[in-house]
Amino acid sequence: MSIVLRFWGQDRHIPTEFTRDPYEQSEAFYQLAAHCMSLVDVNHPVKGTIEAQLILLHAGPWFDKKDITRTWLTAGDIVRLAMRMGYHRDPSLYPDLTPFEGEMRRRVWGFIYQTDLLFSFQLGLPPAVRSSEYDTATAHNITEDQLDMRMTAPPAPLALTAPTYISYIVAQNPVFRVFGDIVETLNSLQPQPYSKTLELDSKLSAAFAATPLHLRRSLPDSVTDPPPLVLQRIELELFYHKVNCILHRRYLTAHYKDSAFESSRQACVSSAMRLLTCQMALHDNHRWPHHRWWSSSLNSHDFILAATILCLYLSKDCVRDMATLSPQLQDLQQALRQSLAIWTDVRDACVDAEKAFMIFDSLRRQHPDILPHNSQGVASSDGHSRTTGSSTDRVSASPLLLPREDSTDFPSAIDWDLWDSYVRDVESLPLSTFREAQLDQSLQ
Repeated sequence: MSIVLRFWGQDRHIPTEFTRDPYEQSEAFYQLAAHCMSLVDVNHPVKGTIEAQLILLHAGPWFDKKDITRTWLTAGDIVRLAMRMGYHRDPSLYPDLTPFEGEMRRRVWGFIYQTDLLFSFQLGLPPAVRSSEYDTATAHNITEDQLDMRMTAPPAPLALTAPTYISYIVAQNPVFRVFGDIVETLNSLQPQPYSKTLELDSKLSAAFAATPLHLRRSLPDSVTDPPPLVLQRIELELFYHKVNCILHRRYLTAHYKDSAFESSRQACVSSAMRLLTCQMALHDNHRWPHHRWWSSSLNSHDFILAATILCLYLSKDCVRDMATLSPQLQDLQQALRQSLAIWTDVRDACVDAEKAFMIFDSLRRQHPDILPHNSQGVASSDGHSRTTGSSTDRVSASPLLLPREDSTDFPSAIDWDLWDSYVRDVESLPLSTFREAQLDQSLQ
C-alpha cells in the first residue's frame, strides 16, 4: 500500500476514499510495515522473509533520501541473510526445490545482487557480494502465465526479444555482471595494469551489444513506441554509459599528453555527454508527465557524476588549451548549460540538486569563459526558458569536496586537483584530507 499510494500521489489519480495526502498516508503504511518487520526473528527466517525485507528496503529511501548509508547497511543484512538461506547458489543444486521456487529464487537473488552493487558503489564502498561467491543463474525470460506453483518442469524460456515483465532485467543482467567486475577491480588494493581496463572495456561493450535490438533503438526512432519501452531504452543506455564513465574515469586527466590513454579519455567524456542527453530525455514531461527521475537518488547521482566529469575535464587548463578540443568545446558547454537548466527546474523537488549546483558554480566561478554567470538555460519541462542562477547555500557533500573550515564561499571552494587525485590514487592523499567528524556524522 505504501508504494501504491506513492505512485498515486505522483500521478494524482487518487481514489476518492482517501482523504489524507497520499504521501503522508504512504509514509504511515511504511512505518507500520517497518514496525511489523522489527518483530520478525531474522535469525530464524521463514519463506517470504527476504522478499518482505526487499520491498521494505526499496520503499524506505523515498522517505529518507539523505540517509543512503542506512539503506546500504540494510541491503548488506539482506545479502547475508539470503546467503544463509542459500540464495547465492543456483536452485538446480537443491533437488528439494520445485521449479517454481527455483525460478523465484533466481529473480530474488538478481534483485539482491543489483541492489547491493548499486548502493555500495554510490557510497564508494565495496559490495557485500563478489562475482566469485555466487553461481545463481539469471532468471528466465518467461511470462507470468507460464509460472505455476504446481508445475513439475520449468517452462522453456522465451527469446529476449519477447516482451515480458522481466525481459528488461534479464537483458540488463550481463551488463550488471560486468559492472560488478569493474567495481571489484577499482576496489582492489593492488595496482591494476591499463590492459585490465581495456579488457573490461571489451567485456562491457560486448555485453551491451548483446542486448536485444529493440532495447537499443535511438530516441528519434522511438517516437511511435509505447512510453514504458522507451523508458527502458533510456535507462539501459544510461546504465551503460554510467559504467563506462566509472571504468575510464581514472585516465581522464592522467598523462593527458600520452596518446596511450586517449581512448579512455574520449570514452569517458563521450559517455558523460550521453548521460546528460539521457537526463534531457527523462525530463521531457510532455512525453511522460508523471515520471519523476529526480525522485531516485541513483539517477540523480548518475547525472551529477556526468557533470562532475565534464567540469573536471574543462577545468584543466592543460586540456582546455589543446587545439584538438576546440570543435568539441561548444558541445560540452551546451550539454552543461542544458543540464544546469534542468537542475534549476527541479531544484525545489530534488534533494540532490544543491550538490549539482555546487559543481556548476565551482566551474563557472573559476572559468567564467566556459560557463558564464548569465548563461541562459534551455527550455524546461513547462516549455519556458529558464535563466540559471547560482547557489550560495551550504550543501552537503563528500568529505573530499568540502572546503576549508574558514571558507565562506562554499560552491567555489572545490579543489578539482584534489578530487582528481583521489579518484586516480587514494593512497596519494594525506590523512588530514579525510574529516573524521564528517565521516562519523554520515554513519549516524
